Amino acid sequence: MLSAEIMKTSINSEETATRKSKKGFSLLELLIVVAVLSSVASAGYLLMSGLTTTVQAGKLQSDTVTLNNAVRTYLTNGGSIPGSADAPEVLARLKTTSDGPTRQRLAGIRGSMLDARLRGILTAQPGADRAVWDPAKQRFELKTAGVGFSAFDLGADPAAQVVEERRSRTMDLAARDHWVWDFRDGSTPRATPSAIPVKAVANITPPVPAPITRLAPPDFSMPGTLYDFSAFNPNLSVSLVDRNAPGQSRLFYSIDGGPWIQYSGRPLNIPPQFTTTVRAYAAAVNGEYFEDSDQRTEKYETIFFTGSSSGKFHSPLGDARLLTNLLGGLKLPTFKWGDPATPDKKQNELNFTGAQFENVPPDKEFVLGTLSYYNGTTWASTNATSVQIAIDLDLTKPGVKESLNFTFKLQSTPNQGKSADADADYVYIPDVSTNFRTIIKGQTFALILRFGEHSPSGFTTIDTFHAHESKTLRGTIYGRLTAVN
Repeated sequence: MLSAEIMKTSINSEETATRKSKKGFSLLELLIVVAVLSSVASAGYLLMSGLTTTVQAGKLQSDTVTLNNAVRTYLTNGGSIPGSADAPEVLARLKTTSDGPTRQRLAGIRGSMLDARLRGILTAQPGADRAVWDPAKQRFELKTAGVGFSAFDLGADPAAQVVEERRSRTMDLAARDHWVWDFRDGSTPRATPSAIPVKAVANITPPVPAPITRLAPPDFSMPGTLYDFSAFNPNLSVSLVDRNAPGQSRLFYSIDGGPWIQYSGRPLNIPPQFTTTVRAYAAAVNGEYFEDSDQRTEKYETIFFTGSSSGKFHSPLGDARLLTNLLGGLKLPTFKWGDPATPDKKQNELNFTGAQFENVPPDKEFVLGTLSYYNGTTWASTNATSVQIAIDLDLTKPGVKESLNFTFKLQSTPNQGKSADADADYVYIPDVSTNFRTIIKGQTFALILRFGEHSPSGFTTIDTFHAHESKTLRGTIYGRLTAVN
């Protein structure tokens, strides 16, 4: 009876355990499992990405070694690569095969060095590895800049055609016999030792190889020299002229040390710069018979001015009781003088404001600054008769910074009430030629001034600036940089 109860209790326990085991996972357990699987997947992705990059870099390095081996084999078996060739042209030459006449006699590899379907993927994006052709070393180099192949694959064209080319022969196969070289058995039976036939052997002179001709450098349609700024309108048009026979050469040019570019026949646009250097040469199409020409260099120059001005008044002179704001050597862009004779108590006043100018050729006027003149009513014997103005001229192009100093003369007229022009006080420049001098490209330039447009309330001439009584006159000061002997 006891055994039956124990057995029953055991069976009930097993059923309870079975029911508990069928309840499944809790929500927390599922979240933990999902998080673990996500971490494993992320790590696997990063690992595979790094592995893919490493495999690609290793393949490119291996492909570059194979390419350089093909280049060496091609060159030692009669092939030639001109100095002006780029990476795609080198790849195309490695796919060629020798032509019919050369193939029959050439002792060496006559076929192509690469599969005609091979395709190189060009890139110019900086940073990634690529196989860049180095014409000086005659090999591909792995670099991270320049134009080169980032990868290689077989193109989608299974019927890619192999192009034939003529290759130079360094050794000919036999034309008469089945040996590598022509062979003739010269043995004959001899009767006695004294009967050995002796035959004179002709002195065979090896053929002299054809000389390689150096190509002529190209001509420029306009010589390099100093041109007026107006000749650039807006650029200077220069063409290259090939002096060699058609089909012998291709022209290449470089501007200011930039990359070499094949000349397309369209004129080059030379910008208006102080100096633009253009280099050009003729590259041989067939390196077996012709050699690249020497480089020819031309420099195109011009002169223009870009900069700004600023000015300050100083050192006034005048009547015995001169009243002014410029005392003790003070320099300011505003000059005031005279004892006001009106209730508003306003003095005479001059203000100078500088200006900016850009791409100004010689002998062309530009705005040097603006001048405003208030003609106040002041007591006699308190007025100024002259004032100095120092103007700083900062020519950022061509990189010259000069200071010039000239005099403004001041004339106060008696107020008689006949007309506004007659009562107008005025400023005048005794000499419109300043003491400014600067030398650019061997030429000396001087600065010439004049008064220009003005507002109402006065009038101007070339060297005078008249303001009506109790009015403000604003006007323009023009400058002109002209060459002097």
